[in-house]
Amino acid sequence: MSHSPLERAVRRILRSRPIVTSALLAVAVASQAQAQNLSRTVDFDIKPQKLSTALIQFSNQAGVQLIMPGRIGENPETQGVRGALSIDTALTRLLAGTELTFQVIGENIVGIERKESGTAKTDRTADNAVLLEEVVVRAIEFREDEVSSATKMPLSAKDTPQSVKVITQDLIDFAGIQRFQDFYKIDASSGPSHSGDQYPSRNSYYRGFQLGAMTVDGFRVPPLVQLDLAPFERFEVIKGPTSTIYGQNSVGGTLTAVSKQPKSEFGGAVSLETGSYDHYRADADIYGALNDDASLTYRLVAGYLDENAYVDFAYDRRTVVVPSVKYEFNDDTSVLARVYYQYSDFGPYNGPGTQFIGGSDTDPANYVIPDVPEDRTGNSPWNRGTKESTLAQALLDHRMGEWTLKASAQYGKIDKENDGVLMFSTDELGQTDAVVYRYDFTGNSYLGEVNLFGDFEAFGRKQTLFVGADYAEWDFDYTNPSNYLPGSSSGFSILDPDYDLLRPPANLSDYTEHFAATEKHKRSGATVQMLIRPIDGLIVNLGGRYSHTNTATAQSCCAATSSLVPNQELTEDAFTYQAGVTYALTPLLNAYANYGTTFEPQSGFVAAGVAIAPEEGKAYEFGLKGETASRKLSYSLALFNMERTNIAQVVAGTPYREPVGVQRSRGVELEFQGQVVRGWQVFGSIAAIDAEYIEGQYKGIQPINAPKFGISAFTSYEIQNGVLRGLGFGGGVVHKRDRDTTVLGSNIPILLFDDFTEVELRVFYSLPQWQFDLGVSNALDDRYYSAPRERLNFGYQISPPREVNARVRYKFGR
Repeated sequence: MSHSPLERAVRRILRSRPIVTSALLAVAVASQAQAQNLSRTVDFDIKPQKLSTALIQFSNQAGVQLIMPGRIGENPETQGVRGALSIDTALTRLLAGTELTFQVIGENIVGIERKESGTAKTDRTADNAVLLEEVVVRAIEFREDEVSSATKMPLSAKDTPQSVKVITQDLIDFAGIQRFQDFYKIDASSGPSHSGDQYPSRNSYYRGFQLGAMTVDGFRVPPLVQLDLAPFERFEVIKGPTSTIYGQNSVGGTLTAVSKQPKSEFGGAVSLETGSYDHYRADADIYGALNDDASLTYRLVAGYLDENAYVDFAYDRRTVVVPSVKYEFNDDTSVLARVYYQYSDFGPYNGPGTQFIGGSDTDPANYVIPDVPEDRTGNSPWNRGTKESTLAQALLDHRMGEWTLKASAQYGKIDKENDGVLMFSTDELGQTDAVVYRYDFTGNSYLGEVNLFGDFEAFGRKQTLFVGADYAEWDFDYTNPSNYLPGSSSGFSILDPDYDLLRPPANLSDYTEHFAATEKHKRSGATVQMLIRPIDGLIVNLGGRYSHTNTATAQSCCAATSSLVPNQELTEDAFTYQAGVTYALTPLLNAYANYGTTFEPQSGFVAAGVAIAPEEGKAYEFGLKGETASRKLSYSLALFNMERTNIAQVVAGTPYREPVGVQRSRGVELEFQGQVVRGWQVFGSIAAIDAEYIEGQYKGIQPINAPKFGISAFTSYEIQNGVLRGLGFGGGVVHKRDRDTTVLGSNIPILLFDDFTEVELRVFYSLPQWQFDLGVSNALDDRYYSAPRERLNFGYQISPPREVNARVRYKFGR
């Protein structure tokens, strides 16, 4: 009996695995009659890229297991496939123009092999059969190869000449991440901030710099929008300059959330979760087709959270609903509409300041965290906020041969009400200063963007051009009445709190200070990028952007009846640019370099009538990006030098601001993520950073949330065979050290931030439709303090204690 080369290869693989029975061998060899399994229609979205990467994506999207050569010749480019196609049609298109073909090996098992033209070639293929490997749909995945946020074009992480971290949903689960600012757990360069004020970007730091912007599918969202994580399939963190792509921004970088997409086959999942501190959560994710030919598809993501916090008087009751509908006119043109709706009823918390215990007020040893229980963080029983956020999006995707046109628009609306108490520093007598306040905010935003990119031939090689233009408007209105209550007059002390001493006024008119303002922001810009390939293995990325910004404000103070008075109108024009180069040292290893500039307008004046110039940034980065021979584990090494200039602060006793010097951060980062062997996923991030102010009055000072050394490492293993198949376990460790900093304005070092180590533990059990998870966050209950601002008198938070969460998830359909 003769066998094809692929069948002989399968026999060799199975013989090397004694646990596989002869019955399974018979299925693998004799089930070619099950070709009808390939006629199922699947909604594919595989972009042009290297064939090896495309086949992995095909395996995951089609839900089939591939057995394919470990080496597939020169790993050619494929044009990708998109739309509702049968599995065999999609695979035929992917393999078109190559020397490869496929055949069914078993149910949902497809073999990839070289086309045979003679006996000699058949024998040679059989000799090489030991090179075959498996591509498997895995339950846990820490790695995503393709990124788009850094260039707004699909590009592999290895070919992107800048540090971009891709955070998968599985990694979020294993790291115990519940909010955007929790990403410090999986980035060694990031400092923690445990503030409960629901301002995610303001409390997120990378490489010693505050995060510049947060975007949802490329759209910038205001800093006070604390979106739930459930509607997103992954997140991408770009470190360093992004003004050439996203306009005004800090050199710290950009966090992009990538939404879950509609699918043509019916399916989804529901889950229930419970845990420490009265944590209860329910989620649903449902998708499918709305018509017979699957040209109209939908997805609905919904969730509800009800939890109390680990600190007094803090809670979160959150509802999120995200419906989306996609219509495909044909294989080349589609339109997607999506609405994010979220409502939160929450108890905000910011933490108290330090206590001065006497002696010299310039001696850091004379400032301590007040000696109070760890769950007492400066809240009051009437700290309460509500926030309603709506984002409505429309996105057009049209392909014209080698070119792609993307046009999108977004409308956003935010309504926020907040009543509460902010507690500040405590004196040596134990008296605590506080502010009782009310905050009402309404904001509207309008954003639009058009991008066109594609390939063309020049100098005998493929080149890529990107052009884009965008426009945005934000209109904000807010009022902020307050009463300042010094501890010496109110008698309040956080050491022995009597919250009745801080009761808010019964009437709005009883507040002593009334501040109100309106802000109107207009931003527009145009970007041009080129991906130039002058020789084999070399990609040069050149980009430039012109940006125009206009900000107009009006303010009133201090009586409740005061009228708004125009305050200032600032207009800024800026040109930013970025240059990067990637060179393939080997097929598995790239070297890269990048330089870029940023700008960010600031409000205020340096003197009467003279507006302060924008903050500017620049960054150099060099490194290596590679993957192992199996192409399942990737790694990167980055050396960086970043600077932020024209940083402004208020001049005490005046309405003016002044620049305070230059902040620099330089260091090295090592990261790796992916699969070691089948079922074993790893993720690691290690960073050593030297961050300080190098010019101006704060020269030599370490900025906030810039640990000098950090490490984050996570791993997951799932048993692949036997009676325990589907049982998995894993966890991780997060360690940050040398976090001391100095209070700007006083040059007093803060010596309150100890080194810390958090340990995460996970156990899970996966069945075809069910998954059970048990997780422990901060398993060793390591407690430490952090702060989002360089101020002695406000904002210190204790870290979350040990927390245990359990979840059950049911998957249905495809």
